[in-house]
Amino acid sequence: MHIITQQSFINRYIVQNAPNQTYKEFTQIAQVQTSAGLIPLKQYTKARKIPPTDIRELYQHIINRNEYLARFYEKSLKPVIPLTITESPMPISNMNNNSQVKYKNIIRNLYFVDILQNTQSGLENLPSFLNVLEDLYIHYIIDYKILTPSARHYIREGRIGSVFSSLFFRASIMNPYLVYSLNHRLLKGERIFTPTLGWTSYCYGFLECPYVTHYVGVDVIPKVCKTTTEFANKFYSQKYTDIYCQPSESLLTNHSFMKKYAQWFDVVFVSPPYYRLELYSGQDEMSELHMKWMDLPGPTDVLSFPMDELKPNSKVNGPGIVGDIVLCPAFAEKNGKQSLEKELELLTVHGVLHLLGFDHAEKSEEAAMFKLQEEILENWRSTK
Repeated sequence: MHIITQQSFINRYIVQNAPNQTYKEFTQIAQVQTSAGLIPLKQYTKARKIPPTDIRELYQHIINRNEYLARFYEKSLKPVIPLTITESPMPISNMNNNSQVKYKNIIRNLYFVDILQNTQSGLENLPSFLNVLEDLYIHYIIDYKILTPSARHYIREGRIGSVFSSLFFRASIMNPYLVYSLNHRLLKGERIFTPTLGWTSYCYGFLECPYVTHYVGVDVIPKVCKTTTEFANKFYSQKYTDIYCQPSESLLTNHSFMKKYAQWFDVVFVSPPYYRLELYSGQDEMSELHMKWMDLPGPTDVLSFPMDELKPNSKVNGPGIVGDIVLCPAFAEKNGKQSLEKELELLTVHGVLHLLGFDHAEKSEEAAMFKLQEEILENWRSTK
């Protein structure tokens, strides 16, 4: 288990023993990453009439990147030491994953490369957070979103961090403080089982509860299993912890596990995402789902599986599970009337609208849904 320090984090984005480029040198070698590939910065700014003053602001940020990186570390990666959660548990009426986010920092620190760089969104043109920083600071490659009018406005205001956090992908983390609060206020479990480890968040949150005596967790990622084991042994050695590195569904045929834990757990904690986007490269899997759930033969381009049964403009009381979306790029590419990228964008928006309760069975419904669909796509594509 390794906790990265602030200086080590900053050093990742500094070319050692290399002098800073002058502004003139920067404008000559910098490139812009677009959906069409790399374009020289000078060519890109000329075509889009971007003022040189905005480019100079970005250059100054790159030269002074240590200031931003230090702030980011303090806010998002600096662990709370000791780990003890000192705040009272959240009330049941106000459970919030973004309350006391400082308790996420130890998790984000332990897995910062996995969470901020290696985990991909599954969507085109949505690079990961640390990949964007590495390209910008080390290679002078600027993602085109950084040069949009709204992003340049924030940069002029000294708020480039808002640009990075809002436009580029970072894997989500469940706040250990939320897990801790849920168990205190609602679950009140002593012997806990989680079929995934949630980047060690579940282990941290549950073991912080004084009356939890035994935590058992499962995951398929060896690094997460190893780190969680080391984390529990280091900080909660007085409690029983068992970590299994295998698919949780395989435990059903693991006779020693079933015998050891029969009638043992008083809480099984499962936390699905708000929605899951699945991409099927072939058409066979989609054909099976289409027949199973819609009773229709053959593949289709998109299927939505709502979970909260929302209706348009309905009131939502706190977080919920919206549902799943399944896309079939092979079918979309074959039957779409535009590029595959644009077709998948359309299908994703279409699928999410279905999850939110929109439909097109009736003419009036169709008009409202398709109008909103086009507005969302137009706004999204205008930022490219």
